[in-house]
Amino acid sequence: MVSYVVPIIIDDVVYGIIGMDIDYEYLCKMAQSVSAYDTGYVCLVNRRGEVIYHPGYELYSNYSAITELNGFNEIVASESGFGSYYYDGEKRTVACGDLDIGMILCVVAPDSEIYAHSITLRYQLIIVSAAALMLVTLVSA
Repeated sequence: MVSYVVPIIIDDVVYGIIGMDIDYEYLCKMAQSVSAYDTGYVCLVNRRGEVIYHPGYELYSNYSAITELNGFNEIVASESGFGSYYYDGEKRTVACGDLDIGMILCVVAPDSEIYAHSITLRYQLIIVSAAALMLVTLVSA
């Protein structure tokens, strides 16, 4: 269970607190239902940068290998919550956002998948430009 508690404040006077417990496995199932490109994923991190859920690990397992990734914790802790890091030689982009329950939701995807369409478009433009240049050269000769 994950507990979420907030104070009840009216006109700067604290009247009490209200809270609820959220089933941890329910949160994980919600995170599993989100997809990011082909191999991207969603993970949950607490405010200390410790991974709470990651799709590559079983529930309640040791996530220390993820938190030791070069640059990952800095991105999570940054004000923008956006940045890149390398994993197995592959550049990945991560975007993080605060959740009201004291966790941070991170969406991670390889740059190769994020920019695949723009790379394809770039090559198509190069081919079309080269063909147009050859056509202009042939017509003007």
